[in-house]
Amino acid sequence: MAGAEVQMKTYRKEIALQTIIYIAIAVLLNAIASNWLVRLDMTSGKINTLSPATEKLLRSLKDKLIVRVYYNSDLPAPYNSDRRALIDMLDELRSYSRGKLEYELFDPKTEADASKATQEGIPQVQVQVINNDKLEVKRAFMGIVLEYRARKEVIPVVQNMGTLEYEIASRVDQMVNTHKKTIAITQGHGEPSFEDIDKARKALSLRYYLLPTDLSKPIPDSVSALVMIQPVTALADSQKYNLDQFMMKRGRAAFMMSMVNATLQSS
Repeated sequence: MAGAEVQMKTYRKEIALQTIIYIAIAVLLNAIASNWLVRLDMTSGKINTLSPATEKLLRSLKDKLIVRVYYNSDLPAPYNSDRRALIDMLDELRSYSRGKLEYELFDPKTEADASKATQEGIPQVQVQVINNDKLEVKRAFMGIVLEYRARKEVIPVVQNMGTLEYEIASRVDQMVNTHKKTIAITQGHGEPSFEDIDKARKALSLRYYLLPTDLSKPIPDSVSALVMIQPVTALADSQKYNLDQFMMKRGRAAFMMSMVNATLQSS
């Protein structure tokens, strides 16, 4: 019985650590890509314009960017207006791509089209509709496939038009700029080891290089961001200096502190 309790505590600790590091990385990546999160509304007609970072990315395309949209046309509000807004956004993206972006619209009503969408990684989802004053559930496709050269990215479900530009631009960036970014994860101050966060480490390693660092040496210029997860012991002055220099140069870091050890100051 005692062994089972220890095993359960270990399992819960592992799940908590996985969650913490995923949150930390998500916060960092949002900070890194924050240029894409802002869509400006500069006109009285509420016509959105793309962010400068997205425009620059589109102008940098060397080959065709193919976009396939699987989105049913017979959906009620707000899905029908989202579909129109999506088409407007794609037209705008295409205008900045200098002819490199091409998109196709699929209205998966037939079994063949539905099968094609599923094969592309677009799931069929359920949406609630009102029909004759009755609440009904309707099946629909609302996803996007992007292809550039031999690479492919999928947005399985369009959920938020406010962040869709970022979702598209970040995936295009991953296909265009194939080099992995490096994220430093601090070790040596009581943080979870790489073994403790094994599942998260393996998942993140598919897209990023993860570099362990104890901050005893200057952080390499190749590092795009840094994560510190629940340190227990204080940093030495030399470690604080190296961290400070990194923050001054790039300033992208996420600190996930525990309530007990919520300070990096030495006693």
